[in-house]
Amino acid sequence: MKISKLRIKNLRTITSEQVIDLSNGLTIVGPNNSGKSNTLLGIYYFFTGPENTHKYNHTIDLPFNQETIQTSLTCAFDFDLSKNLDREIVNAARKMQGMLLDHKQEGITNTFTINLVFRKSSPVYQIFPGVKQDIRKRTEYLSLQKFVIDSILDHFKCYRIPSEKSVEKIYKEFVTPLVKKEIAKAIQPYDAMIRESINSLSISMNQSLTEAGITEAEVTLDYPSGALENLISSLELQVDDANKSSIYSKGMGLQSTILFSALEWVTKQQQDNHVVWLIEEPETFMHPALAQKACMILEKLGDASTLVKTTHSLGFLPNNPSLISGVFFDRKEKSTSLKTYKTISHATSDIRSALGVRFSDYFNLSQINIFVEGETDVEYLRSAIKSYENKHSKKLVIGSNTNIISFGGCKNLSGFLRANYEFISKEVIAISLFDGDEAGDRATQDLRGFFGSKGGFYPDRDYTSIPGGKEIEGLFPDEWIWAAHRDHQNWFDPEGFDYDAAKNIKKVKIFDQHKKNFMNLMLDYMKNPYEESHPAPFDIVIEAVNEIAERGLKRLLNEP
Repeated sequence: MKISKLRIKNLRTITSEQVIDLSNGLTIVGPNNSGKSNTLLGIYYFFTGPENTHKYNHTIDLPFNQETIQTSLTCAFDFDLSKNLDREIVNAARKMQGMLLDHKQEGITNTFTINLVFRKSSPVYQIFPGVKQDIRKRTEYLSLQKFVIDSILDHFKCYRIPSEKSVEKIYKEFVTPLVKKEIAKAIQPYDAMIRESINSLSISMNQSLTEAGITEAEVTLDYPSGALENLISSLELQVDDANKSSIYSKGMGLQSTILFSALEWVTKQQQDNHVVWLIEEPETFMHPALAQKACMILEKLGDASTLVKTTHSLGFLPNNPSLISGVFFDRKEKSTSLKTYKTISHATSDIRSALGVRFSDYFNLSQINIFVEGETDVEYLRSAIKSYENKHSKKLVIGSNTNIISFGGCKNLSGFLRANYEFISKEVIAISLFDGDEAGDRATQDLRGFFGSKGGFYPDRDYTSIPGGKEIEGLFPDEWIWAAHRDHQNWFDPEGFDYDAAKNIKKVKIFDQHKKNFMNLMLDYMKNPYEESHPAPFDIVIEAVNEIAERGLKRLLNEP
């Protein structure tokens, strides 16, 4: 069974009935305080169960404390009649329908709705609300209704990750219990041995108590609640990113991304259930390059579950506009409304207008930006630009105020451009600098094809490449590279290091783990950048990027 749609009425700012399509997941976008979180709460509260486990509180959750109305949530489900449980649920609902006095009801096929209203803070579920039943069959009717509702609620597991997420708390709440269960399965064959080994303590204690004349109390040493998994007190998730340590010592953006990577496993551990994830603002604390990777992780999670997320980042929007819902708040009516979109362009335009920001603001871009493949590329370019300006006594357009951003590789840069460049390029100057190697050539050709009908992607306007078929490290003087090769040959990938008979270097490739070491050595050679130490091969790249930036400024400012 799957969730189809949810109707929400009288929940916080949602005063009039709003319908959201959840059949393929959903991304909810809109301004702050417009009702995005309230929409997620509507889904979350539906799965509260008769015990109200998610703590709906009418004093908080009714619109403006209006005691005369009730929060109403109506969820439609689609059932797969080839599955036993689904077939039993549908057959039970058909029997219930046969007990109704109103014979105008349409026959149930493979879909029907469940209505939930909160009386004060108590949830009341009904399948045919407001329709009278045959009083003689009321007991059977209520028994069938309980079976249907309990079966559906038991089948779904709904988890909410709020915007103010504590990664430690969420990991311990969602992931750790399932990990402990897996460990318990592995050590189950040794259960009797463990119990026997710890039983000696309880025997000794009871003997001492008896000898002291205390016979009314007997001690038993057991796992908490008798469950083997409770024998495991704690587990620590460690991350090795050149420095192996606890996940909680890492940056919040990396913590969140690693947490998202665990959610697919959590979903797969519950194969008998359908998992619903409600995630608020997954982009929080993330650099744009990391956000792109987190978005890929969440897309995969959406394939295994029903994923509903809110976001302020248009980089987290799906490519399908039917999977986006815009949320807006009417201050005059004091009410939230939801809107669907026919195209991605309409969605992004509408949302940017509502938020009062440009698309590029989501990525903290300045007026002039240079996108590069790797982290070391940023330092190379900054140092080379400063060196160029001093040697030639010339101020460049791409000088100190230019934003240089690394994307952690050619593939990531290409993916970011595919998703965002069409919109970014209309607002700011964003010049991509690719390595001249095979990967860089392939990426630029793919992007030229991709943007062919979307304004194009040109080497004199949108990007440029390192000349000579080289990576950026190949721009340094041959004597510097040979000196590095002599003293640190292990830094160099032998498959990517090539030179001719005159020892002129044709190609340089540094192993990823040594790129920073090589960079520090090259920048040390540039320690006197005002005279001869400026690496001249960089001039071609710097001048090409600067010319593109100059033309871009004229285009943005509508200058001839």
